[in-house]
Amino acid sequence: MFKDTDKTYKSIMPRTWGMDEREAFNAWMEAGSLPRAAKYMENLGYYNKRLRKPFSTFAIRHAACRYIAVNHEEAKPRLLKAWNDAGVKISDEEWEKFVVELAAKYLSSSKARFMRWLDANAWATKYDYIYAKQFGLTPKNHPTV
Repeated sequence: MFKDTDKTYKSIMPRTWGMDEREAFNAWMEAGSLPRAAKYMENLGYYNKRLRKPFSTFAIRHAACRYIAVNHEEAKPRLLKAWNDAGVKISDEEWEKFVVELAAKYLSSSKARFMRWLDANAWATKYDYIYAKQFGLTPKNHPTV
């Protein structure tokens, strides 16, 4: 199950083995849909080298969402423009919640990995009600409804 004996997050290979997360995000943004992004990446020569097949739409989405969670400041202008072009506008608070939800979902393969992300993004602790239960934590903040 583990590639090496340290059994850390680095030793667990995700389903997106060999995929560049930034390229997955860029392909999705350029192509406008996941099926077209898969074809776009295949045309650029990106494929699962272990399986010798093109990456699935699931794998592209997973990698792109991890990229957004980890590189949210870089991804924000591009996503906001895409959403704005589609007539969707979100507030800064909605953006922050979106990023925390992505991090909780797509970095959840390891509690330690998520906690490192949380340490690097201290602003996200105000949304602890989103991830607390999932990681066995007690929420200190509650949403105002």
